[in-house]
Amino acid sequence: MGILGRAQGVLEPIATVFVLLASGLLLWTQIESRWFKQQPGAPEDVSGLRIASSQVRHSNGTGPIALVEFTDYECPFCGQHSRATAPALKRRFVDGGTITYIVFNYPLERIHPKARKAAQAAECAGRQGKYWEMHGYLFNHQDNLTADGLRAAGASVGLQMAEFDGCLSGETDTLVSSDIKEGSRLGVSSTPTFFLGKIQSDGSIELVQRFGGSAPLQVFEKLVSELTNHRRRFWLW
Repeated sequence: MGILGRAQGVLEPIATVFVLLASGLLLWTQIESRWFKQQPGAPEDVSGLRIASSQVRHSNGTGPIALVEFTDYECPFCGQHSRATAPALKRRFVDGGTITYIVFNYPLERIHPKARKAAQAAECAGRQGKYWEMHGYLFNHQDNLTADGLRAAGASVGLQMAEFDGCLSGETDTLVSSDIKEGSRLGVSSTPTFFLGKIQSDGSIELVQRFGGSAPLQVFEKLVSELTNHRRRFWLW
């Protein structure tokens, strides 16, 4: 074999490796783009959907408009919403008396195996009056939702650890199941999913809009403004 033949024999495997690497990089770029840059779905009007007051456990604020979130502690988009948008929503609308922010668990166990136990941990924290502290902590530490990570979370938010450990044995799992059932009834299939609605005199919520995905603050501002200014034909005061 001549020099040219030997060189070609060396270069062909190298070229194959580069082609495989390039293909892998392209595939990862596509996956990363879809995974980390989820676009929120277009809001859709809903009718005939209502959440009973007895289903609501975790609410923040006293506004007449309900913003309801179905969330998953292992979901990257839920984490993005919690860290980037939820604090601004609280300052802009919850503290201002415009909305009541309500959270339900909706762990997607088939793709997020740690999410259900994290939801149980949040419910256990709620028993000690620390739900919102745990809710925020878990989203700020999504990379550590192991059993040890959940115990560290409990200690960090100031829980009584003996009580917390006992609760984590499964005492709050029925609450998580109840939330999942409620979300399925309302057509939730991904996280985060949001609903906007009007709080009724009996404490129930008449839902009027649904949308999914991690949306920027401007989307929420637009939707809340439309509702408060009576610009939606189905909004009855």
